[in-house]
Amino acid sequence: MTMEYKTLDQNAPRSIYGGKAEGLSWLKSLGYNVPPAIFIPASYGNVGEGDLQPILDSYFPSESMFAVRSSALMEDGAGHCFAGHLQPSLD
Repeated sequence: MTMEYKTLDQNAPRSIYGGKAEGLSWLKSLGYNVPPAIFIPASYGNVGEGDLQPILDSYFPSESMFAVRSSALMEDGAGHCFAGHLQPSLD
């Protein structure tokens, strides 16, 4: 299966990729220093490392360190705010 994805330099509509993707792409377009990122459509649901590996290999240089962040389409909005509830950690 070939997974569809967008990068920071591409339009990542909120309705498909979520607010985090939309916001980071917007900040990048304004000239802010945003680390490289890829966005996977929410419709894929939970994906495994094997599904992501071809994308990671093609987009990030070998031996790169990166973080995986998730975002739900309805994560932050008028009725819900999850900012600061989770603690990311890197190995």
